[in-house]
Amino acid sequence: MYLLPSTALFSLLTLTLPVTINAQTQTSANCSVFNWDQNDPYLATYPPQRVSGASSCAGTSENLTCALTAEGDGQYSASNNISGLATITFTSVVADTVSEDSLIAPGFNDSVIGSIDTTQILRPGQSAYLNFTAYKFCYTGTVANCTEGVDNDTAVEACAPVWHEQGGYARLDGEYWVVNISASDVDQYEDPYANQVGGGGDGEGGALGLKGSMNSGFAVLAGLVVLMLV
Repeated sequence: MYLLPSTALFSLLTLTLPVTINAQTQTSANCSVFNWDQNDPYLATYPPQRVSGASSCAGTSENLTCALTAEGDGQYSASNNISGLATITFTSVVADTVSEDSLIAPGFNDSVIGSIDTTQILRPGQSAYLNFTAYKFCYTGTVANCTEGVDNDTAVEACAPVWHEQGGYARLDGEYWVVNISASDVDQYEDPYANQVGGGGDGEGGALGLKGSMNSGFAVLAGLVVLMLV
């Protein structure tokens, strides 16, 4: 068995711990009560994201078209509109408060990794890439029982990603569209999912409703130390 020298282990801890500690010690407020106004959630959108590389359709016949495909796994997180309110904690409060039959997705998740998967058609001479605008659904109400930094009875909007399950995997809901560009600019737009392993479609990368964890950083650190000690 190879033992990691103590100096090397200290260096590993020094490099890794600041990332996780900073993530957990940032000043943020918590509110343990969400006074839902009982209104149904409404749809909103995340900022558009490019989800494919660019391509040119070189066909000359009007009957010839080209396929442009986007395939990978995207991640979207919950949000709220109160500055300083811890998102992960409050998302759980909202999820525990709203009625299950009001949900637009299988859950009100703080983070979801889901499949990006579409094929669009380009016409001869057309150069383009694909954009995706993901949906989120939002509840409104007020907060209560808040720690310092957020006033009780402050109006709040809390949103989470819209997704559905298909074939045992999460599929992100939203809108795809073609963005036209100059043929000379095609090389500037690489596939953003080119380096993913097993991403998209029904592959293993389509994780179902993954939720974030504040302890994930320490889990990664523990795994690194174990690997180095074996």
